[in-house]
Amino acid sequence: MKQMSTPVLKAVAAGGAVAVAGFVALFVFHLVMQRDPSLPTMFADLCETFGDALALPIMTGALVYALTRLPSTSREGVYAASAAAAGGATGALTQLVRLADGAHELTWAHPRPHHFTAAGIYHAVFLTVMCAVTAALWTLALRRLVRAHPEGEGTKPARRALCVGLAGGLSFVVLLMMDDWKFLSTTSGATVLAATAAATVLTVCLFVVVMLRGHRRRRGLQAGLRHGRHDRSHPGSLRPCRETSLRPPRTDLSASGGSGPGPHTRLRRRPADLRTQPARAGLRAGDLAPPVRVRARRPEWVGTQQGD
Repeated sequence: MKQMSTPVLKAVAAGGAVAVAGFVALFVFHLVMQRDPSLPTMFADLCETFGDALALPIMTGALVYALTRLPSTSREGVYAASAAAAGGATGALTQLVRLADGAHELTWAHPRPHHFTAAGIYHAVFLTVMCAVTAALWTLALRRLVRAHPEGEGTKPARRALCVGLAGGLSFVVLLMMDDWKFLSTTSGATVLAATAAATVLTVCLFVVVMLRGHRRRRGLQAGLRHGRHDRSHPGSLRPCRETSLRPPRTDLSASGGSGPGPHTRLRRRPADLRTQPARAGLRAGDLAPPVRVRARRPEWVGTQQGD
């Protein structure tokens, strides 16, 4: 029970941290700051309310859950750092363009052109950090999923979690588009929408490719099981092959009186002297099979000839 609950607790903690750092912190700024009542508040933006309070926490929690259920891979730090750098740079670029653009709509966090309040600066930093974290989490999750065994213990729950995470991310993108679509003619609005669209298309394409590859691997694995092939890369997870044995039936020379294999007898290893002279013991070379060593038994007819 403890092992099963640990991924869920980590996912809830990650989602809660994002909700507190995003929506709750901005709401505190909204309460304590002096603002112009004529400017739109934070509740005028769907992205700052439903996006920061629901969509981003759900996506982050789902990604963390998927990562805890999938085995780690090599060189994850390099891939995570590269993705985080690209995502953080994209997020910072959108905020710098918005700050430099004087035609963007003024809000409670952006009360006049080329100026951010404390809430605006905090939101810009939060957005940049979230872009970096989201890019790193998606990169690691997709990399682990594509390298995981298709029938592994945590692969199926991880795939479901990634589907939930993709739904949360797309919901946030839709809310962002609804807020900034009217500013498409401005430089900042066009930059934000272009960067969001590019990141979304790239993530969805990678997600589809990884899912299709995993589906083909599962189908190939099921076909191999039907044909009796064994997967050596993941022992113990597949059904044993039902094959017929090619060993000859075992017989015992004692049951046949020493003259050859009987109907219900077991073959034993031929001693060295009988292997060199099989005709002397009245045996053929193919009558005996390898498994165990026994003492040679002298046939009775040899003694009878010597007595005669």
